[in-house]
Amino acid sequence: SGDRWAFSLPPTTDPGQTRGQLYLTPSLAAAVTPALAYLAGYPYGCSEQTMSRFLPSVLARQAGNFAQLPEELTQNLDDFVAAGLKRLYDFQHDDGGWGFWQNDASSVYISSYVLTGLLQAQEAGYRVRPEVLERGVAYLLKTLNRPDAHTYAADAVAYAAYAFALAGP
Repeated sequence: SGDRWAFSLPPTTDPGQTRGQLYLTPSLAAAVTPALAYLAGYPYGCSEQTMSRFLPSVLARQAGNFAQLPEELTQNLDDFVAAGLKRLYDFQHDDGGWGFWQNDASSVYISSYVLTGLLQAQEAGYRVRPEVLERGVAYLLKTLNRPDAHTYAADAVAYAAYAFALAGP
């Protein structure tokens, strides 16, 4: 009906070597289902990779019937989330934070990422161990109140503030 879609390519793009495809799907769920199935079922990786697989499963469950995901995927979402929770619990360090791995230094940014994901899981109705959340918040508070806290990247500090806001009082 005359609708147009305009976009720009970088000036160095060779039109003879460029190809594009447009996919139309009836819902966001139809578009993300193949990726979600792969992400949710992949069992390995660091804290950040685990969180990046765990969170889509949580969000899919939270979307519920609105997402219209295939039954074979929705049947396994709770198992995927349970496996992700266990892995994230195992990766929490003694100081309450998370790093990329179980035995590296805790990171403000990674800890904020994991904490916000766990809080989203709790909001979606999953039972998250309260002591894990409390230790994560305590790590961020202690770390950001250190005398050298000004050396942390602004995005990490902002992410921690977001995690505090989600955690509430």
